[in-house]
Amino acid sequence: MQGLPRHFFREASVLADAGIHDWAGLAPVDDAWLRHLAQRSSAASEARLLRLRAQARLIVALTLPAEAAALLLHGGIPDVASLAVADPDDLLRRLQRLERSLLKGQSRLQLVQLQGWIVAARRQTGRSRN
Repeated sequence: MQGLPRHFFREASVLADAGIHDWAGLAPVDDAWLRHLAQRSSAASEARLLRLRAQARLIVALTLPAEAAALLLHGGIPDVASLAVADPDDLLRRLQRLERSLLKGQSRLQLVQLQGWIVAARRQTGRSRN
């Protein structure tokens, strides 16, 4: 899977063995199947597979890069509906702080970019600006 961090190599292997080779293939998988994969393999944890699926759903629904979806997840945005109702300024502050701490430097995230993600999420969920 493109953009999958190296530390998820065990999960990537388990998913590949199950025939899941990309984000679009992972996004629709249900909890029971992920639980089955985790139980069948001591290499992958159910929690990590669920996290990857949440990332896949953001990537697929909003056409985000894997890194952006991971940043949103780490910033407390677990799904498209949560992003659709997020306050752009508050979320930008949280994500920039997180990005600076992870990258040990300057944040690259811009308000315009984040607002674009929020607008796309609102379109997906049918929510208005208010």
